[in-house]
Amino acid sequence: MPENFAHAGRNGTYGRSDTDWGEAGALTASAYITKHFGDVYLDIPRKQAFGINGCRVIKLNETAKTVKLTIKEELGYSHEIVIQTNTGERFTRSLMANETGVYEIDL
Repeated sequence: MPENFAHAGRNGTYGRSDTDWGEAGALTASAYITKHFGDVYLDIPRKQAFGINGCRVIKLNETAKTVKLTIKEELGYSHEIVIQTNTGERFTRSLMANETGVYEIDL
């Protein structure tokens, strides 16, 4: 992000001095969402799940004791994801590049 307009005493932008509000705001929002919702957010009472960080929930099946999530990797590289429930429980799983994984969470 370039330095704010006219900081050099003349009209125009003049290079970089530090992280600016635009990129810092985006990084802060990303960190907040990851901390509070994980990469996949599982809302058990509503029987819904949402992919947030590079993945998409294709299907959710629930039984009395488990939730089974079908998740598609969308970034093109393998990475760890955190599935977070509405109660704050967090489960880390591996997601392979360009593949769909099935993950079972015990209730």
